[in-house]
Amino acid sequence: YFTNPLSDPKRRQQMTCAQLIEYAYDALCALAYDLGVPRRRDQTPYEFIEAFPKPLSTLREEAVELTHLYVLSNYANYQFDERVLDRVRKFWMIYEQVRRRVVR
Repeated sequence: YFTNPLSDPKRRQQMTCAQLIEYAYDALCALAYDLGVPRRRDQTPYEFIEAFPKPLSTLREEAVELTHLYVLSNYANYQFDERVLDRVRKFWMIYEQVRRRVVR
């Protein structure tokens, strides 16, 4: 079960921006897995987001943005500064609402 590391100051300080983005993306993929529609091994992050599970549609906008951040961080080695955390925080706010609704 994934929890928002930005809500825990100690945990937040132990993670880089890249790690926070990756953790949030892993949470997104885990939620899709819990719903029976996991990211396939042969899917790129962008292919996965194109086939995004319908039960998660209210999270789609944030998931698309998070996927883009993840690709830049993980594959292009883009170094984000702390400002990116507002976007990650927005993802977590919606993620937690959606998760409570779809996973029982």
